[in-house]
Amino acid sequence: MARIYSTSGIHELWKRIFGEWFPTSDYEPINAPELEMTYDRGNNMYEMEVWIPIKSKVK
Repeated sequence: MARIYSTSGIHELWKRIFGEWFPTSDYEPINAPELEMTYDRGNNMYEMEVWIPIKSKVK
């Protein structure tokens, strides 16, 4: 779960997942639906859960 402090942070999180995390991890996304749950906690603070189907890059 990520804590995000503005709605622009939601887009930034997705950019970081695909631009930073996947390139440096041992995993890659597979062609399947992704799921995002965003919870408005008030005071311009959000919590976000992201589920991305993955597979190992390592054989």
